[in-house]
Amino acid sequence: MNLPRIAELLWVAGFAGHVALLAVLLIRGRWREFPVFTGYAVFQTAWSPILYAIYAHTDTRVGLYADVYWSGALLDFVFQLAIVFEVARVVMKPTGTWLRDARRQFLLGGASGVILAAALAWLVTPPGAQGWSRLEMKGDLFAAFLVCELFMVVGSTAQKLGLGWRNHVLSIGLGFSVWLVSAVLTETLHGYFGTFRYYFVLDYAQQFVYLGALGYWVVQLWLPEPERHPISAELQDYIVALHQRVEYDFRETSD
Repeated sequence: MNLPRIAELLWVAGFAGHVALLAVLLIRGRWREFPVFTGYAVFQTAWSPILYAIYAHTDTRVGLYADVYWSGALLDFVFQLAIVFEVARVVMKPTGTWLRDARRQFLLGGASGVILAAALAWLVTPPGAQGWSRLEMKGDLFAAFLVCELFMVVGSTAQKLGLGWRNHVLSIGLGFSVWLVSAVLTETLHGYFGTFRYYFVLDYAQQFVYLGALGYWVVQLWLPEPERHPISAELQDYIVALHQRVEYDFRETSD
């Protein structure tokens, strides 16, 4: 099937962006700290050309393309959730242990995000969309809003606890947040306008935002992180208390 020229250019640009991101993660050794995010880059680099080849050249693309697309979309959603937890791990477990109150706040915020995402997906009903098309829009909206909400929870929890965001983890979280906000807006507008009015224009705009996030990740993850700022007094007290508790438990066990 012949694709519009802008769609082909966006597809090629996305593939090139993922290749560049993967190269940066491997060359600069960022994969050690962000293995899940690196796996996401590997997945996107492999999935994009396969999907394009099926869509553009396979006579049976209606059935095969749908199977590959939905399988990949599900895996993509799983990766996004895993990246949220990877970002949370880096931010909220600087000593290898969850900071005091961090786990509870993150889980409470995550549960609230699930409820809000489900409510939003339920309330937005795309005009003219029926059956699988309607379910697809609602599913996309739920997924985008949930992951966006989880990234916001991580940021909010880190701020409340006085935690510092390191530049690389901030760049990953910020890039995803901006893209997912655009995804939520896109799916909401799809729900308002339906499956015909402005559908492709909105999709292309969202893809441009994602390309911007890819470029941002490539640049930020290539650059070295600046020197870290001193940790907050609260975090210092927590680390000291944790160290003393470990020493106490060790002495009790030894006795």
